[in-house]
Amino acid sequence: MPVIFNMFIEKYYPNILHDYSIKYVSIGNSDLSQYDCPQTEKMNDITSSAPAGSLLVVVGGEVLCASNLTLLMHVQKTPIAYKVLDSARFLFRRYLSVVTKRFYGTRWEFPYIPPKREFSNNIKIAYSTVGGGISTLPPRVKELVAARLRSADYFSVRDNRTLSDVSKEVGNVKLYPDSVLLIPALLTEEELTDKVSERVKAACEDNYLCFQASPHKVGLNVEVVAETIIKISEAKRQKVILLPIGYASSHDDLIFLRKLHNLFPQNTLLLSELTVWEIMFTIMRANCFIGTSLHGVVTAMAFAVPHFVINPKIDKVSSFVKDWSVDPFNNSYSLDELIEITSSDLSWSKKSMQSNSLFLANLVKENNSNICNLL
Repeated sequence: MPVIFNMFIEKYYPNILHDYSIKYVSIGNSDLSQYDCPQTEKMNDITSSAPAGSLLVVVGGEVLCASNLTLLMHVQKTPIAYKVLDSARFLFRRYLSVVTKRFYGTRWEFPYIPPKREFSNNIKIAYSTVGGGISTLPPRVKELVAARLRSADYFSVRDNRTLSDVSKEVGNVKLYPDSVLLIPALLTEEELTDKVSERVKAACEDNYLCFQASPHKVGLNVEVVAETIIKISEAKRQKVILLPIGYASSHDDLIFLRKLHNLFPQNTLLLSELTVWEIMFTIMRANCFIGTSLHGVVTAMAFAVPHFVINPKIDKVSSFVKDWSVDPFNNSYSLDELIEITSSDLSWSKKSMQSNSLFLANLVKENNSNICNLL
């Protein structure tokens, strides 16, 4: 998360801010200030204005080989718009790709793997704990993309899945965990609480388990999921807070969770329109987090909250917990398995989670320091 990298600089490398200013860039201009996120500038607009000696840091996400058209799909504001584009890309893919590149995305394909030649001045490029892969690309395109990655001044990935995919084509790849794991080192619990509305604080006062799911990733219909979550809730005698994390098209957590809430309104509380800090707070205060979101799981790991990944087929989440979490949270579970494992006493795991959280935070500091030392 770029905002966390910015906070890291402010705390550990404040001298950098004497000589450099920090800008947030993406493939388009955006204003998500209602979620307490910084505004972004369009990457195309900085290629000529970035001064010599600038450092472009690509942070996290499945950014490797995410195309202009794929990313356009994710910013549609309604399910209907997403479905129309999804159908159109199969019928008019070549035309859509040209239009997307010209009017929405970057001048180059795969926006978050920029060629240095696109910049008017000499800059450095660093990749920080990115995910994704290049192995499925056609040979000619793969070599082009691999050449861009080899030209980077620093390249770290967030899981062994990505490391295995790119290390054959790109040398000197480092493995570090996701930057969100550094949050407890950057914000005290009191500071995080101060960023949260009274509405959310009140919702999180009692014991609860936190559930999130994307309809495209959970792998089951809402009725089956709802019945399982309510069984877990009743067994643990805790309410369920339904927490949407993915607001992008093709994630649509809120749509799925609203259906679940309508099935069992007496057992669940649906929170929505939360800032990034309120999402973190809700997970931090939970007795456990269950979901399909990688950053939901990573946030739980950061605060040593028991975390359960549902659907083993979600490679990016399953791979991450396998590489970085501790037993029994380093596996993905089916819903049937989840009922059994959440019913057991997991208090013994608290110390190992806390120790692991500190260990991972130090790794993130090391990775971020490596990048800052490029300046």
